[in-house]
Amino acid sequence: MKQLVRDALRIVIKNKEGAHEQFTDYVRSKLRRSDKQSIRFLAEAIASDKPTVHVQEQLVAELTQASVQSKDQILRVAAYFAIPPAEISKDLAKLHEVFRARNEIAHEMDILLGQSNRGRRQRRKNDMEDYAAFVLSTALNFYTAVENRLEAHRS
Repeated sequence: MKQLVRDALRIVIKNKEGAHEQFTDYVRSKLRRSDKQSIRFLAEAIASDKPTVHVQEQLVAELTQASVQSKDQILRVAAYFAIPPAEISKDLAKLHEVFRARNEIAHEMDILLGQSNRGRRQRRKNDMEDYAAFVLSTALNFYTAVENRLEAHRS
């Protein structure tokens, strides 16, 4: 997802009305603040040779700085491409469940020396295979949705 943001988001913002609206909302949200960061954001944009490109680079940096490890983070990234949630996954509850399990697994990797089984939950192989397939399917859906938006630009 991060690589698609780096490679394709600016093109989609330029050519897809919904993505441009999301970008405009991003700029508005940055300017609504009444703090030093907002003033700096505006000053850097105005002072740059290409203000729009500068602000788009800020958005790309923001979307790619942290890892995308939740349903909400995926949907936030998708929104900037004007991809509706249903195009990413038909089962958003399951997507939430998959990331909940992923986060549990990541935290269970911490060493808890005083506990038997180190505090890990038992998970069925079939469930884990299903989760992995679901994540790959979701990633493919995201990729395909971005590709469709790029194809519309090329035509």
